[in-house]
Amino acid sequence: MGILLVASLGAFFISTHSQRATAMRNSNAHDLDKILVSVAEMSTAFEQIRVNPMSQRSEVDQARVGRAVRSGEQALERVHIALEAGQYSESSERVLRQPTLSPLNELEDLFFLANKVVTSSRSDPGTAKAAALAANISRQVLPVLLKVSESELLSVQQAGHRQVLFSLVAILLTLGGMAVAFFTVLLPTERYVVSSQEEIEAGRQEALAASQAKSLFLATMSHEIRTPLNGVLGLNQLLLEGETDPERRQMLSLAVSSGQSLHQIINDILDLSKIEAGKLELERADFDVRQLCQEVGDLFAAQAKQKGIVLKLEVGDTGEGCWVSGFAKPTRQVVLNLVNNAVKFTDSGSIVLRLEEISGNAEKPRMVRISVQDTGIGISEDALDRVFDQFEQADASTTTRFGGTGLGLAIVKRLAEAMGGDVDVESTVGCGSTFSVVLPVRDAAPRPVFSQKRSRDLSCLEGRKVLVVDDNRVNRLVATKMLERLGCVVLCAEDGIAAVKAEADWRPELVLMDVRMPGIDGLEATRRIHDNAVEANRVAAPIVGLSANAMEEHREEGLAAGMDGYLTKPLKREALEEELLRHLNFKNAEEKENIKCA
Repeated sequence: MGILLVASLGAFFISTHSQRATAMRNSNAHDLDKILVSVAEMSTAFEQIRVNPMSQRSEVDQARVGRAVRSGEQALERVHIALEAGQYSESSERVLRQPTLSPLNELEDLFFLANKVVTSSRSDPGTAKAAALAANISRQVLPVLLKVSESELLSVQQAGHRQVLFSLVAILLTLGGMAVAFFTVLLPTERYVVSSQEEIEAGRQEALAASQAKSLFLATMSHEIRTPLNGVLGLNQLLLEGETDPERRQMLSLAVSSGQSLHQIINDILDLSKIEAGKLELERADFDVRQLCQEVGDLFAAQAKQKGIVLKLEVGDTGEGCWVSGFAKPTRQVVLNLVNNAVKFTDSGSIVLRLEEISGNAEKPRMVRISVQDTGIGISEDALDRVFDQFEQADASTTTRFGGTGLGLAIVKRLAEAMGGDVDVESTVGCGSTFSVVLPVRDAAPRPVFSQKRSRDLSCLEGRKVLVVDDNRVNRLVATKMLERLGCVVLCAEDGIAAVKAEADWRPELVLMDVRMPGIDGLEATRRIHDNAVEANRVAAPIVGLSANAMEEHREEGLAAGMDGYLTKPLKREALEEELLRHLNFKNAEEKENIKCA
């Protein structure tokens, strides 16, 4: 009986010690995983900062480095404590304490450089150098850390196996303690090890699945909205070109402008998702900010007049003028959202869209402020902090009375911050609100003389044979009418199989190919057209992709399949003309051959 009691106590202490060792090994593996994730995230950001430290993307990457280094430093501190306490396996400790290429010393250097990158100005040459050194250290230390992490995970598994063995020995030695050993040692330890690893893996899989689901949703949403919008915009534009009655022209112009605004919103929602993923690349251009504000005001003039609201534009001191270099596309979306909100929440009184230049600082010497002041319902003080959150409005009654998603101001804030600016609001309930956005701008190139606007010579398109491939009847009609008005001869195909046959039999000079079609899609049809041309020892007609998927990866996929260009829906006549002239700007076969040789 005494032997059984001693054996039971021995098994209990062995099991307890093994359980602690398993938990300790699991904690060590978790800390190493956190460091691995931090270093991997910083490595990508360092490369972007090294290549182009002054880009908008680099500013986002600086913030990513800041978050990653904070997480990594905390985990590294715990690793030091565990290492000094001898809590790592022999193989892991041997790697961590090695005199040459010590991963802990390398990590200390890496986090020091990372903090320098975060705190330094992007214009400082040392920032790019620090990013380059940090990127090099990241590449060296990642394989070593991965090896240590795998060693610790193996140690966790071995500790679990030893725990099982000790428990079995205890069961054999102590029949009376079998139930205790089974319920308090074996199952809890095994359950702890397995559940911990499953939680880590489940977290990774959930994050990956969420990212993939979001990308799929955005791509599907973009495609499903752009496809009917292509018909709405395209047909209205065609009607507008042939309309002579002033009143009808005005109504058609407003319909086209409204459709274009919807198109812009779709684009900017995609841009918002890119901002959150750190992938938004803003395109700088020269534009007239006063004209931009005027166009937005004109777009909402009819709606404001219908509600009895006075909508006016005031231009204050613009310093060196309204012609600036900046981000025209997101700036327009910001102003659109602010004016739209003002019109929506104002039932009487006035709305003032005000533009002025204000003093900047050393890094941003030129700044413009665009403000929208209304006499609407106003916002309570406790709701001011929420109005810029996604899917948030002042209160539930606002949504019931006025509708909306609560996404407009969130887009305004994200876009303003992405452009290096800021947005704020002042409001009084019952008196109205003033939203102001301050944006940095630069001096632009000399304004072009529009009175001498160069007109395109479209005569070379007369009689050109163009094959239009699209499974949607409305899309085929829009493209056909646009091409026929340019003098082209058009043949239509409804699917990829018909497109491959028509290209071989009719021999068009250009193919306008829808990318997403049932059966053989545009990508596969493009590949088959090129394969057939190679077999027939001839050159295939240029193929221009046409798709409602506007994300950059879809464009790259089309070009990789062999497409020579890529247009997005809704199809714009100017973009179509430019693509046609790029491929068909020749008068005869001899000139075509000369262009190819050049």
